[in-house]
Amino acid sequence: ALAFELAAKFYRARGRDRFAHLYLQEAHYAYRLWGATAKVKHLEAEFPDLLNGDFRANPQPTVSATQASLTSQRSSQQEIDLQAVFRASQAISSEIEMARLLSALIKILLESTGAQKGYLVLPASSEAATEDWLIEAVGYAEDDPSQAKTLSVDVLLHLPLAGNLPLSLINTVLRCRESLVLDDATQPSDFAADVYFQSHAARSILCAPLLNRGVPVGLVYLENNLTPGAFTLNRLEVVQLLSGQAAISIHNARLYAQLRDSETQVRQSEQRLNQFLEAIPVGISVFDRTGHFVYQNAKAQNLQGKPGSAESTVDQLVEEFQLYRAHTEQSYPASELPVARALRGETVHIDDLELRQNGHSRPLE
Repeated sequence: ALAFELAAKFYRARGRDRFAHLYLQEAHYAYRLWGATAKVKHLEAEFPDLLNGDFRANPQPTVSATQASLTSQRSSQQEIDLQAVFRASQAISSEIEMARLLSALIKILLESTGAQKGYLVLPASSEAATEDWLIEAVGYAEDDPSQAKTLSVDVLLHLPLAGNLPLSLINTVLRCRESLVLDDATQPSDFAADVYFQSHAARSILCAPLLNRGVPVGLVYLENNLTPGAFTLNRLEVVQLLSGQAAISIHNARLYAQLRDSETQVRQSEQRLNQFLEAIPVGISVFDRTGHFVYQNAKAQNLQGKPGSAESTVDQLVEEFQLYRAHTEQSYPASELPVARALRGETVHIDDLELRQNGHSRPLE
């Protein structure tokens, strides 16, 4: 509820009343669910115009019935689009696996903007130069008159930018860190000489950076080659609204992937260490700082006649394994056991320890 309220105030302060209206409605609803009656009344008193939906920048004193009807339909449609953007943002934020995130994001962008083609470009590493960024997801929207629009998406492609996208345009967007729209790429522009535009019949172009704390973590490139001017201001606003959450989610997905890779490396290291320890022809026991068993290789268990219990303490080892001073009937002092002395910081070597089980004695060194 508080996040919605703060977002509403953020957009209201910047004159973006349509977006402020959407977030304030969500805050109002969330506070009511929470039972914060005083806060609900406070919002209603502070923002009566937004909650009542009267958020036009320049309301006209009189309009015809037809104009009123069209305005109402248009406002309603805009509100539905904003709600769709909010739901899309939630869908993006719920993904943590990179492949699933990229697939969901490219589909949402195609559906929200009317693009025919969409590309998600990510840096190969956190320090990658622009030429080292890679195309990681490609989506296509196909209109079939006999059925609903179909979307096809491929992810984790690792495709180079050269030959696949206009490098001059992408360099500009990443350098300026601002969105760029070309209404018709076939017309003269600063990018008309780009090799990509020379060899592709591209028309409407929208390219937007995905910024996390001001740093580009990705880039969206969209095309519609059926008509010029396909990416209107409203569609650009949709992309900009989604880009913030997309950047955060991509950053989090990278961190999750790195964590998973680290865990995999740790497991592999543990497996290699276990294989090494099991292959050593001497018994190896590992204790924690409290003197409890952590690990024993097979040779140690075989020498002892049984595995050590994780619950046993150093003081209990003498009785549990029947440990004696060699060639005597004297139990080995627990405080003099190698593990006890090692826990006190000593480096120990002994040859007077004997293990007795089932009437048999076994010297240990």
